[in-house]
This record gives sequence, structure tokens and C-alpha cells, in this order.
Amino acid sequence: MTRPRLLLTGATGLIGRAIVSELEGREDVELLALSRHGGIVGCTTVEAVDLGDRRSVEEWVGRAGAVDVVMHVAASVPATFHGPGADHTLPENVSQTAGALSVLAPRGRVIYASTTSVYGVPSGKRVDESSEVAPTNPYSLSKLVGEYQARIVGRRNGGAVAILRICAPYGPAQRGRTVLQTFVARACRGEPLFYHGTGSRTQDFTSARDVARAFVAAWSRGAEGVFNIAAGAPISMRALAELVGKIVGNPAVVVRPSGQEDAEEDYRAWFAVERANRELGWYPQVSFADGVRELWQALAEAPPPRA
Repeated sequence: MTRPRLLLTGATGLIGRAIVSELEGREDVELLALSRHGGIVGCTTVEAVDLGDRRSVEEWVGRAGAVDVVMHVAASVPATFHGPGADHTLPENVSQTAGALSVLAPRGRVIYASTTSVYGVPSGKRVDESSEVAPTNPYSLSKLVGEYQARIVGRRNGGAVAILRICAPYGPAQRGRTVLQTFVARACRGEPLFYHGTGSRTQDFTSARDVARAFVAAWSRGAEGVFNIAAGAPISMRALAELVGKIVGNPAVVVRPSGQEDAEEDYRAWFAVERANRELGWYPQVSFADGVRELWQALAEAPPPRA
């Protein structure tokens, strides 16, 4: 029996690397991997293809041929989600998604990386996949548009489409400067950990390894529809700072308010994942404390430059 040909985009990024780790060595799939700049992940060669460049995509298809499954993880993520610096993400991500979907063979399947930020600003009510979507920035809007792009291609092509709305993925391979990375890096240097406002804003950080397992489960089970992917353990910014300080164990670290207001003071991450439990057989396995220790160890070995 011919193995399905699976294309992973964004393979050198945080989630992409974790998916490669899950799929490498499996005999039931032929893994093909792309990213904008290419590289090596594990034992997998990642080809350099700009999905937003139609000619580049057509040249790759001419060499490699159409594929049976696309796991589309590649995306342009802005340094800040509001303001002129974020505006480019909408056209870029729409273009990249179109390029990724164009390589599908007839009845080819799509597993698309979206984000829980398409729901807007949760205020404490439990958010499931039927909740209203209300993106508040160009990046979130681009991911929602990508969901519709995938659905349209799926209907036209006759293949299944699974959309994974991921909440705050994290891990040692993360490039962007997040609050979690900032806290860990500062704690490693023995610097104070500042939280804005009252520190009551919550986030539900999800290990990239758990996210990767969700992608593989969606593929192996032939899943269709929308699935929230979250750890189910929201933590406030103040509690996050205190946890990081405790794990790093540097006695010089103190946690205190910054004196600045938190523009997202009322944000409360609470995302239902029962559908993923039920239909994907997926449950988060990496505890947040273990994930923070993993991140701390990685940063201690190769500390990032100061912001």
C-alpha cells in the first residue's frame, strides 16, 4: 500500500519542530517539510520555499508533486499584535495559506493551525468551538480567514479539513519574546519579575509537544471540524511570575507590580477541550511546571540576547 505523502509547512518553527519529532521515523507516512528559509530539523531536510510566492510553490510542486495531506503551520507572527507593524500579517498569511493549499492532490486533507485568539478577549466564560469569533488584531483575523480558506478548498477538493485553535503554545524552540520567556530569562539573570496591573490576567500555556500530538491525532483519526487545543490550566500573570521564580530558584529574584496598567487586565483564558478529548483522543500530557523547567534549562544553556 502506498504511503500517504504529508507536507508540513513551517517545519523549522516552534510547533513545526515538535511535529517533525512526532512523525520522524514513522513507516506509515512520507514526510515532506517546508519553511521560508529551510534547514534541518532532527534528521529531516526542510526545503526553503516561500509559500506566498506562487512561482516558488509551482516550482516545488513540479519537483515534488501533489500531496495527500497538508499540515499548515507556517505563519507570519508580528512582534506586536496591534499597530502598523502588525498589518502585514493579514495579506502575508492569506497568501501563504493559499500557497500551502494549492499543493493538495484530489481529496487531499488539511490540518490547519489556527489560534484561540480568533475568539477575541475571553472574559471568564468558558469558550467552546461554537462560541462567537471576534478577532481583535490583524494576526487573529488572518488565522480566521485561513480557516475559511481551508474549508473552501476542502469542499471543492472533497477532502477533510481539521482546524486546531491553539492556545499560547510555548517551548524551547520559540523565537518570539513572550511573557513566559521574558520571566524565565530575567529569573535566570536574578532580575525582578514585573507584572502589569493587578497581575490577574490569565493565560493557558500549551506545550508545543502537546500541540504536535494533537496534529498527529487529527491526521491519524481522519478528524474534521474545529478543535480547541489548550492545556486546561490557566494561570494569572502574578502566579506565573511566582512559579517561574520558584522553579528557577534564584534567591535574588523578586516578584512585584510594574506600576503600569495591563491593557488586557480582564483577559481570562478558559477554553473547552472536550471535543479534542472525545474525537481526537487527545489530552495534554506536559505539566506546566515541567514545561517551564524545560524552557529554563534550554535558556540557561543558550541564553537569548537581552530585549
